[in-house]
Parts: sequence; C-alpha cells; structure tokens
Amino acid sequence: MSMLTLLTLCVLPSLLLLVSVAVAAVYRLCWSPLAGYPGPKLAALSNWYEFYYDVILQGQFTVQIQSLHKQYGMVLYSGTGRRDKYPYFSGRFGYSSDIFSTTNHDLHRLRRKALSPMFSVKKIEEFQPVIHEKVEKFYRKVAQYQNGQILPMSRALMALTTDKSADR
Repeated sequence: MSMLTLLTLCVLPSLLLLVSVAVAAVYRLCWSPLAGYPGPKLAALSNWYEFYYDVILQGQFTVQIQSLHKQYGMVLYSGTGRRDKYPYFSGRFGYSSDIFSTTNHDLHRLRRKALSPMFSVKKIEEFQPVIHEKVEKFYRKVAQYQNGQILPMSRALMALTTDKSADR
C-alpha cells in the first residue's frame, strides 16, 4: 500500500467529518430557525446539551430550561406572529400526528380550533362529575392494594386517563 493511499484512507474521512461538523455548527448558529433565540450557544450546537441534563444530571433538563427562561426573559412566549414548531420536538410525547406535535402553524391552528369548544369553561364544568367518578373508581382500585402488593402505576394511570378498565 502506497503512502498516498494510506494518507487518503486516513486523512480524507477525517477531513470530511471535520468539514461536515463545521458546516452543521455554522448552520445551527447562523441560519437555523432557532438561531435568533437567546441562550447558550452549546445548546444551539448540539443535542448533547439536553443529553447532559437529562441523562448525566438525571432529568434536570426541564429545570435547566426554566432557569434559562428566567435568565433570558419570556422571549419565547411572545405569542405574536405565525410560527411553525421545530420538527425535532414533534412527537416527543409518543405521537407525531397529534395536535400538540403538529409542526405546521396553519394545520395546528385548524386542529386546535376544532377542539376549542370542548375546552371552554362551561364544558369543563359540565364534565367535572365524570372526572370525579373516574378518580373515585381509581382511588377504590388503589385502596385494594395492601400488604406489599405491587401496584403497576403505569397501567393504573393509563386506565384512569384513557377510561380503560383497571381490572386487567
């Protein structure tokens, strides 16, 4: 194997990797839809920022976000103008096609408008007896677990919030 071939096999991939990382960094800091928002540049450069707070510091990313909002003000919640959501956050709660995760502003607005009547103060007040009934049923089921019995809370809470039977 010649020295040129060896050099090409070692240096070229490293150089390509370095250039792609540099291009991604410039994009995220200058041209990304999020580039104009205030905050730590490290958070803008990589998802490792979130990884550090969520994995290394065991779930502290939400606390860090709250701290950053206090530090930089309420810029993010201006509520004015037309804004598409950042696609990275679409589906963070398991479904990328629900109303909350819809990235397109116009589609989100259309979906939200269809559900708005169901979340009026009057409708929520009318629905409270149903909620109380379900919570009471949940409480009765939880009260049956005694003396070290294991209660699978994920299933119990799923039954409460989706109106599924807790008998399974």
